[in-house]
Amino acid sequence: MTADKVLNEIKDAGGVVLKTSLDETKEKILRDALASAAERPAA
Repeated sequence: MTADKVLNEIKDAGGVVLKTSLDETKEKILRDALASAAERPAA
């Protein structure tokens, strides 16, 4: 599975990244995707 497919699957989940083995750029993309889900009101 590619990173874009994973982000698409978890984009609405929200959450907080505690620890990853990703490089800084990829970790920022993940954190931003999760943060944007947290900012949206729940349906």
